[in-house]
Amino acid sequence: MIKGPMEETEKEDAPPKPLQQKEDDEPDTKLANLQLNATYELANWWSKAWKNPQLSSNGFWSAKTFPTSGKDYWMAMHFRSKSEVREIVLMKRKGMSEKSFFKKIKIQYYDGQKWLWYKDKEMLNTGEKAEDDQTAVYRIPVEPFEATIIKIWVPVSESSNGAISGRFDVMVSEAEVNPDAVKAISGLNAET
Repeated sequence: MIKGPMEETEKEDAPPKPLQQKEDDEPDTKLANLQLNATYELANWWSKAWKNPQLSSNGFWSAKTFPTSGKDYWMAMHFRSKSEVREIVLMKRKGMSEKSFFKKIKIQYYDGQKWLWYKDKEMLNTGEKAEDDQTAVYRIPVEPFEATIIKIWVPVSESSNGAISGRFDVMVSEAEVNPDAVKAISGLNAET
């Protein structure tokens, strides 16, 4: 897993500079939300001010009632077209970075026909630590898979303090855009 400080941007609200490819022979990868206009969806959020998970934002924060609900939290990314997922990118939310982070995640994805679990619900370490500041970027490589939607699940037991907060994006190699396929996908009716 690669972790390191994000390069400074000129403006506080400006998006971070693109994360570079690791190898010359790998396919061109981009951040699904920041560079390819993918949309996101969250299980819940604290308030309108805390519902944006983009890497360039303050981040999201789970609803006030979430920590006591006992339910796992999910955040989803809807791609414009079927894409090859290569990496999950996480950052702590701006503000209380040392207090709220998650240690492990699991991945669920929609392949255009059905919902599947990445590696049979395997828990992936995020590398997030209390001592890391909010500029640290956590890159979690995955064995590439094709998806139209990805859900990142954070089990309540893997949250540092019960609340779930942060910022996220997904590194993908985007396939050709098929508008009919995109229209056919609706909602996140995945089994939990």
